[in-house]
Amino acid sequence: MNVDFAPEYSARKKSEILEVALLKSNDFETTVYLKISEKTFTQKEKLAEMEILFVDEQDLKSSLSQNQYSWEQLMAGLDFKLDLEIEQQGNLVFVIRDSEANILVEKSVNIAQERSGIILRDVDDKLIFSKFYERPEPLKVSYDPSVCEQVYVYKTNESFFQIPSLPYYIKKDSIKEVPSLEKISFNQNKIQFKENGSYCFVCEKAYLKMHKWLYYQSSRDDAVANNSFLEALKYICTEEEYKKLLSSSDKQKAIETYWLKKGGAYGRAAILQNEYAQRVNNAINLFSSSKLGHLTDQGMIYIVMGQPQRVEKYQMKEIWKYPNFENVFFVFEKNDFGEMILIRNEAYEAIWNKAVGFWYNGVLVR
Repeated sequence: MNVDFAPEYSARKKSEILEVALLKSNDFETTVYLKISEKTFTQKEKLAEMEILFVDEQDLKSSLSQNQYSWEQLMAGLDFKLDLEIEQQGNLVFVIRDSEANILVEKSVNIAQERSGIILRDVDDKLIFSKFYERPEPLKVSYDPSVCEQVYVYKTNESFFQIPSLPYYIKKDSIKEVPSLEKISFNQNKIQFKENGSYCFVCEKAYLKMHKWLYYQSSRDDAVANNSFLEALKYICTEEEYKKLLSSSDKQKAIETYWLKKGGAYGRAAILQNEYAQRVNNAINLFSSSKLGHLTDQGMIYIVMGQPQRVEKYQMKEIWKYPNFENVFFVFEKNDFGEMILIRNEAYEAIWNKAVGFWYNGVLVR
């Protein structure tokens, strides 16, 4: 378990800022889109280069990049094709190393499971990676005809939004729960959002369905951010503390007082609050579906436990592993609309209470 600011954690955390989208273009090619943010890189690390590997089921590695990609190329944004045989099972591995060959980022995506038939772009023709969108301009919608004949769009009913139950609280048939959706009409080439809320793009061909979620908010102002942050605090607050936060006339001050109590000093409190806020923000960008990302099962685990050290992806499920946190792992299964639902287990109670206890006592666990 890594407590506070362990150096070995930096590479894992930086993997969050490398985003990858795969789109099948035909039976022998896969188009790869990459997006990278330089926010967490130092000047020295900006000499980095990236290599792309393919790892098959026998764990054999082969390089797919004929030459390495420089930092300038990475920051400019990459949109390139790799010649792959689709019937091959395995993972694409993106490795970014600094000038001394130290690994800064290593991200793996499964070729079969990560591919989406739907691509969304903004008015500047930039790919939309985040699952949260706030610009007023319409989005461009395109899809791969080899895996998709038609795209439908649905909007969720706001009443579906709620805080998820804890990981050890077993709720019958939770995997079958789906949001209440309303089909909306749109131009097949673009969509203009008229209302805030969550939208599900459904790609259909024969019996195959793929889903892509996007939460639209006309503006992500401080009120929106603070409301999400306050909701997410329920994961680590006692009932009494949470009721006190909700009833406060000055919620921002109440939140700062809450973290000061946990941190014991202003500097420490700021570190804890900023880390928690960053995790809430990441959860919204990464996991929003029929509800904002911090209210999803994956968002809940991510916020409290942090980024998983290992992720295994399958057609209908994901497994998040935390070998540095007593080797605990969480299993998520897809519901009928492609949302990942946690398979709750009473055995999670002890480890969950321990993780929450760290936050409660002002200890930052990575």
